[in-house]
Amino acid sequence: MTETPSLKTTLLLFAVAAVLLFEVLYLSQRYDAYILVMDSRGVGWRWLFGYAGAMAKVAVLFVAVLLLLLKSRLIPYGHSLALRWQASHRLPWLVLQGGAFALLLWATHQLYEVGRELAAQPIWLFPLWGGAVLVTLLSWAFALAQPQWWWQHLRAEWAQVAVALAVALSVWALARLTQNFWGPMSDLTFLLSALLLSAINYDALYLDIEAKLLGLGDFVVNVAPACSGYEGIGLISAFTAVYLYLYRHEFRFPRALLLFPLGAVLIWLLNVVRIAVLVSIGHYWSPEVAVGGFHSQAGWLTFILVSISILWLARHARWLTVARAPRHAAPTMPMNLAIATLLPLVVLLASMLLTSAFSAGFSYLYPLRVVVTALALWYCWRWLALRPYRPRLIAVSAGVLVCILWIVLVPRDAQLDADHESAFAAMGPLWASLWLLFRFVGTAVTVPLAEELAFRGYLLCRAGGAEVQLKGRLPFSVLAIAVSSLAFGALHGAWIAGTAAGVIYALVRLRSEHLGDAILAHALTNALLFVYAFTMGAWSLL
Repeated sequence: MTETPSLKTTLLLFAVAAVLLFEVLYLSQRYDAYILVMDSRGVGWRWLFGYAGAMAKVAVLFVAVLLLLLKSRLIPYGHSLALRWQASHRLPWLVLQGGAFALLLWATHQLYEVGRELAAQPIWLFPLWGGAVLVTLLSWAFALAQPQWWWQHLRAEWAQVAVALAVALSVWALARLTQNFWGPMSDLTFLLSALLLSAINYDALYLDIEAKLLGLGDFVVNVAPACSGYEGIGLISAFTAVYLYLYRHEFRFPRALLLFPLGAVLIWLLNVVRIAVLVSIGHYWSPEVAVGGFHSQAGWLTFILVSISILWLARHARWLTVARAPRHAAPTMPMNLAIATLLPLVVLLASMLLTSAFSAGFSYLYPLRVVVTALALWYCWRWLALRPYRPRLIAVSAGVLVCILWIVLVPRDAQLDADHESAFAAMGPLWASLWLLFRFVGTAVTVPLAEELAFRGYLLCRAGGAEVQLKGRLPFSVLAIAVSSLAFGALHGAWIAGTAAGVIYALVRLRSEHLGDAILAHALTNALLFVYAFTMGAWSLL
């Protein structure tokens, strides 16, 4: 009989694997390294640190291509890894990883956000940052498996690793090479962007083709080669090439090659729209939102949109694919409880990504997060069956305790607090009151529901080896508490306070008969924090 890994071990492995994903997402959302290059703040070899974000994209692409190449062997590899994985042996590496990432956060903040020039930074900070990156990655890898395991499988798959690395570097080189074509096509790009902007406000249009300047009114941007959209053409071309190669037996060639120009034209046209939208946001709304949030997020959003479009067309266009035997449609299955507990959080995170693209310092679009998350909760409500529920004193006590811990442990951000106060003053009493109403509903209702369903409703159960259940006692498990709490802390900017809150909410759930107690504790914490933020101006705590 073939030995199979336990469910608890599998879930712990997934949790450890997700740690690096959360860390990369946080760093990519929080810091923009290329600003150093655009602002010409780099001096000598320090200038290379402005391309840290580009190298991160190459690394992500390398991992994605490697996973595609190894897709038929991923399950056996994961099976062998889970069979020999022991949490007690891997825990020291995970602790080291957390410390290394904390050091990396500090060094990244010093390099990419502190106002002084790079030339004024102490020289030891640069090798410290590089060492923190290396230790963070290695300790994460060794938390998953022993060094011998990695060495054995890297030797066995060296050819696939080399191909994935070659593809990732080729994409980066292609993206850099395509920037040389910016000159010949710049006139057309500017013409289309100007046409879009002229339809919005012809009188305020500013256009200087030779200097690559485009704007409305006082807000004018220089569209540099790095922002021209050719990097997107290189990325989507590489994505299409890898996809067609891996599934080459399902396509008709040379017809399938039409996906290349289709993808390139689509992402280029979306880049034209992106430029026009960025200028419009900067003129009518906020230069900070345009240059900060939208500029850093819109490129990835357009790439994701075009990639999905290419996949949909490739799978549904009969003239591109080889004829396959018709398949009987699978019967429609009702949503299971596990999906119902996770879907609201997925929607919440997706809405956070989208609204952050149109925000800088202050999230004017926060009400949109509340609405879409509430719709997801409403859709899943019939499968959750949380009623009836009777509150318990332990939930109230835990909610107050976490509120106090959060105020003590989380430092205030004076700039963020000031941004909120300035935004309230600019909106006026009516709109500020409406925004605050949505903020309270999101803070005290939709966010606690979505997060508790996912972390204490799903992850706490699965990590403890139990089926997902929202009512009844759960078996006590230290590993389940640790996994769910660390994941909860990783989702929040304040790791220590977030993890401590996760532990308390997990204990509340384990001591009660209903998930409602954890939801109530979380909701009470957030409601009290909102009141504290409102009265003290401490909006950075939310």
